[in-house]
Amino acid sequence: MILIMAWRNIWRNRRRSFITLSSIAFAVIFSTLMMSVQRGSLDQLIDNSVKFYTGHLQVQNPEFIDEKSINNSFSYGSDLLPNLEGIKGVQAVSPRIESFALASYENVSKATMVLGVEPEKEDGIMVLTKKLVKGKMITSDSKGVVIAAGLADYLKINVNDTLVLISQGYHGANAAGLFVIEGILKFPNPMQNKQMICMPLQQAQWFYDLKNKLTSVAILLKDYKDMPAVEEAASKFIDPKTERLVTWQEMTPELIQTANMKFASARVMILILYAVIGFGMFGTFLMMTAERKREFGIMLAIGMKRRLLQTVVFSEIVMLSALGVLAGLAVSGVLLTYFHFNPIGLASSQKTIAEAYGMEFAIRFSLDQSIFIFQALAVFILATALSFYPLNKIRKNDPVVAIREGQ
Repeated sequence: MILIMAWRNIWRNRRRSFITLSSIAFAVIFSTLMMSVQRGSLDQLIDNSVKFYTGHLQVQNPEFIDEKSINNSFSYGSDLLPNLEGIKGVQAVSPRIESFALASYENVSKATMVLGVEPEKEDGIMVLTKKLVKGKMITSDSKGVVIAAGLADYLKINVNDTLVLISQGYHGANAAGLFVIEGILKFPNPMQNKQMICMPLQQAQWFYDLKNKLTSVAILLKDYKDMPAVEEAASKFIDPKTERLVTWQEMTPELIQTANMKFASARVMILILYAVIGFGMFGTFLMMTAERKREFGIMLAIGMKRRLLQTVVFSEIVMLSALGVLAGLAVSGVLLTYFHFNPIGLASSQKTIAEAYGMEFAIRFSLDQSIFIFQALAVFILATALSFYPLNKIRKNDPVVAIREGQ
């Protein structure tokens, strides 16, 4: 009976009910859109960062993360890469040798970073072919190397010139060789662009006397949220005595700090938004209470108990809140789905900056289910909490005064 009465009361004044419904629905829409943009920008930040170099996960020697020496490499079986590539959620897997060398051309020398890769596999992570600005890309069977544009400018070296590399190989072995420059790459990261040299994995193993060893295997995921499941699956294929899985959080702690700063700013903005939403909804409840002051007075005057009247009004607010939340979820679901597949492009000046750093030049919206659930619950709880005002007014209502002064 109470629910029936509450439902009828809602539609006795459709204008007032639609104003309240709209207030709650727009609150859900705005908060969901804002949180979706915040989550989408975080996803974009992580994707852009891991695609620069590290990947989401790496298989390494347990000591390599603290001391990046080729002595901290590991032997790998022929089934390691196929097993990792077969894990659900893995987009690309690339074996690597990472070390340093002194690069010289004529009278100019510079300390450089040498990256030994299988170019075809590495293209799935760093997309080296798109960074090629001159010459040709190396293949797994090449004898030459490709170098970063900034390093080429410093050494004053060009395609088809011969580069001298001198370093220290595995366990102190001599490492020296002559390599023809087959191509020049332009990296968006300034540090990479000043010192990166890429060579075929087999050439790197020969140069550093590593034979069948790697310093790391980079793993790129389709979605970073799948990392716990991928990490669990990948752990079955590695030897914990000589290998370990390292996450992007461990490899890029500065990215975690940036993400935490974004979350902190997002929380502040959400709190401000909730404050604005709360005042908006409170205004509609204030209006409803003022308009129904005489009605409440008459109900109490004819013998209706205050607690029963409060229950009816509270039921009305819960129903209105539920309807408003559902309407808000429906509209925000359509909007977010559209913007997720049709991101908002940035201004031309921002687009140029983003392209220079190899980033996506659009505002991405997330469709994470937790966004819809959390925002819907938050707005619903806020609406029901604000019901304290009309309930308190009913508790203090003097029927005689309310009937005389009410509308």
